[in-house]
Amino acid sequence: DWDIVDEDEILELSGSTSSAAASAFASGLGRSGGLNTSTASIDDFRDALRPMIVYFAIMDQLSNDFVLSLDDVQVNEFASRLVEVIGDCQSCKSIHELLRKARVNLDNDEIMEELQKGMMAA
Repeated sequence: DWDIVDEDEILELSGSTSSAAASAFASGLGRSGGLNTSTASIDDFRDALRPMIVYFAIMDQLSNDFVLSLDDVQVNEFASRLVEVIGDCQSCKSIHELLRKARVNLDNDEIMEELQKGMMAA
């Protein structure tokens, strides 16, 4: 149902998404419908990636702090650190800064490959 065959069809979708996002998406697709990594960059997909990266940072902080038995003081400390992580993520001015602050250990090419896999699976 969601297969997009050509760039014209993508641009028709721009009514439901921002035209900049539709254009970036269209320019990133190759003839086969796959991501054209020679023209698409991580900057083209920053708006789509941002929530996932913030979620990763949140889960990373939660997993770092987690212990089975927590007292109220520890819960308060952990919550404060979590709020700090979210604030740090929200203050990032670029996707590259966000990736560094979230401690994402993949380089941009690996992220683009994973994005393409997800787009093909959808």
